Amino acid sequence: MKVTILALLFSSVCWSYPQFISYGYNKCISCHYNPYGNGPLTDYGRAVSATVISSKQFHSKGSTDEKLSDRSGFFFRKSSNSFFRPSFDYRGLGLIKNQRDKKENFYLHMQTELNAVIQSSDAKYVASFTHAFIPSETSKTRETEYYAKDYYIGFRPSSKFGLYIGRMDKVFGIRVADHTQISRRLTKNDQYSASDQLMIHSAWKYFEFGISAFEHNDQFIKQTPRTGVSGKFEFFTNTRHKIGFSYMLDEKDSIETTYTAIHGKHQLGKMNSLIFELGQVESNNISTNYSFVETLYNIIPGGFFRFFFEYAKTEENDFKNINMGPGFRYFPFQRLELNLDFRTKKLLGNKLNQRDSLDLTGQIHIWL
Repeated sequence: MKVTILALLFSSVCWSYPQFISYGYNKCISCHYNPYGNGPLTDYGRAVSATVISSKQFHSKGSTDEKLSDRSGFFFRKSSNSFFRPSFDYRGLGLIKNQRDKKENFYLHMQTELNAVIQSSDAKYVASFTHAFIPSETSKTRETEYYAKDYYIGFRPSSKFGLYIGRMDKVFGIRVADHTQISRRLTKNDQYSASDQLMIHSAWKYFEFGISAFEHNDQFIKQTPRTGVSGKFEFFTNTRHKIGFSYMLDEKDSIETTYTAIHGKHQLGKMNSLIFELGQVESNNISTNYSFVETLYNIIPGGFFRFFFEYAKTEENDFKNINMGPGFRYFPFQRLELNLDFRTKKLLGNKLNQRDSLDLTGQIHIWL
């Protein structure tokens, strides 16, 4: 068994938490420019993070919701214009690793991002651009990388319909914040999988759907593009429950891969939630099934107990991967999130003789 302590982890400003259905927000576009979450927050999203999600214990008694909303802007005050919205993100990682007699201590600058959004006064037109820096020790090529992480333009003639074109994450499944999660890695929807695409999004009172045609070109390693189509349909019983289905088909080097999933987001009482996803990936007659479930329970203002479970099984070799554990998530005030998670990882049918592991992760999330 190994014990890994991830001491410092600065997550992205482009955070999105589908668990926030616990507050009655069942559509990502309520708080994000991207209709499927991820990417920068709108003014409303910033205000929600300051007044609803975060604790108010560290604010003065005179800090009304209106004042907190005004201070949630990039410059810690209400924006003086309606068309330009900048944001900045830094993510770093400090690691203390202890396995048998082997010990490692190091710090990594994981990622630095700068985003700019330009929008029309009526918010019908929006353009978003994110430029990122990745140091050599964490890049795919082991060289310092400067790249356009995502960029797109969107047109929403009404609140019910939107058309987007550019480089965005693919439309599939539940987009959890952890890009290393099995459901994101197996579906090629991780941190570096943003694709050039045309996407149509529509949101109504009781359902929401999106479809896209995409081409993914790896920005770091030259290889054959991955092209395909994807779609997601979700139905609301009310603001508290959302159930959906996702499908994706892509092709690379004449090999087709299909991805299917059913998923749900549910509010369990006031400020508590449960999300799940059950999926299958099939390629070259090899099928891998995966699942995850996560619960979030509010225990103090801005603080939540978290329990997570995920599972994956490849039918050809009967290889199984199980990750699970409890955690604590805390928003002491807007722009800051603290996490503490225990994660046990177990491999069954393991031909590589890899050992089970127990990870203790401590995260700090800062966004401007």
